Amino acid sequence: MLLLVLSLLVTYLIPDLVTPSMELDGVIYAGIANASAEGYGSFWFPPNFEAASPSFHDHPPVGLWLLAQWFGLLGGAFWVERLFLLLTILGCCGLLAGHWRYLQSSGQLPWSGGSWWPVLIFVLMPVSTSVLKNNPLEALLTLVTLVTVLLAWWVRLSIAGHVLVGLGVLVAIGTKGPVGLFPLVAPMVLAVIGDHGLRRGMLNSLVATITVALVIAGLLLHEDAGTHLSRYWDAQIVASLTGQRQIEHGRFYLLGQLGLNVGVAALVALLPAIWMRRLRLPRVFWVYLCLGLAASLPLLLSPRQYRHYLLPSLPYFAVCLAMIAPPVIERVRATYVQTIVMMVLVVCCWRGFTLFGEPGKDRVKLATAEAIASLGERGAIVFCQPSLDIRAYLFRYQGIASDVSQENESNEGLFICNEPGADNLLLIAILPDGTRAWKRNINLMDDR
Repeated sequence: MLLLVLSLLVTYLIPDLVTPSMELDGVIYAGIANASAEGYGSFWFPPNFEAASPSFHDHPPVGLWLLAQWFGLLGGAFWVERLFLLLTILGCCGLLAGHWRYLQSSGQLPWSGGSWWPVLIFVLMPVSTSVLKNNPLEALLTLVTLVTVLLAWWVRLSIAGHVLVGLGVLVAIGTKGPVGLFPLVAPMVLAVIGDHGLRRGMLNSLVATITVALVIAGLLLHEDAGTHLSRYWDAQIVASLTGQRQIEHGRFYLLGQLGLNVGVAALVALLPAIWMRRLRLPRVFWVYLCLGLAASLPLLLSPRQYRHYLLPSLPYFAVCLAMIAPPVIERVRATYVQTIVMMVLVVCCWRGFTLFGEPGKDRVKLATAEAIASLGERGAIVFCQPSLDIRAYLFRYQGIASDVSQENESNEGLFICNEPGADNLLLIAILPDGTRAWKRNINLMDDR
């Protein structure tokens, strides 16, 4: 049944996984990783699509570095980051099933089988499938934190073993910042709720926390690491908490999204309980509920919210809700399941083959970036409007950084602006001798 759930998920996602179109964040991260793989920048100073700020400090570098290694291995084609995302998705689902099986093998759950059940609940949450199309850092963070919490289960009887938990938290922080801290509460929650041991829980969490603190303190003493972390703290953490960065959605939006996703999952989870007319909550239910809350509620400290921030918390809500009752379908003949899986995979491969390499929903933005690059290298490229998507695609697929300014202050370069009242992009190429080459008629009608 787990293979069936995964095959249905991949079939649903495959139209997005075989095209280069992606949400802005995913394009930016892929562009940075690809440029890093080509030798630009360094670990603490990754390259940036902003020419005025040649190094990227909006996020810690670990996640970008891992993606860069992947590009270094497979090259810079669009499918490279999509394959990375697919493996991340499958890894998250596999780890979610691994949590379930570990709880069963350790006697925490009163029934056997059904590892596909929490995976199904997770992928049915609206945020999960929408966010997992676009290669955000939250996907990799979800993978890392699931590993870290599973480590906390394995070493919960070993105080020294929680150094590993601290190292896992460090990788999570290095991927997406302080939002990766929440697994530090796992040793305490597992001991207090799971094993009735407050003292052991405090010691376990303390060892993991000290490990994190010591490594971060050491990094701050390193010149390059300290510079990067200082710039990241000012540009991302302080700016977000004080409202200096653009705020499209606030705290109530995030609470609404959390309620929507948990509500949808709860409705799905309650169906077997209603069918069997029984409802029982094992003690470990409260463990995963606390982990889900620890991963989501601290996000409310910031007034700047997006729904993809919730992704790392959703697997824990999925596991605890799956504990309400075992799935109604506990045993299905393996031959039936295998037949359905094969049929689904045939459909998946057919959809992937027919759509592979198509530009996707951002075809106009991709064509615009390609048209800009086709004018040749003529010094600086300056946009009179933010045009973040086009600039990100320009960096990802043409390796060209750009700036934003109302006027082109350079003696030569490319000044790009929308014609007033028109749906065409106006490209003005200023050549070294001062003459201008004009290229019009890049239609933006479909890009609204």
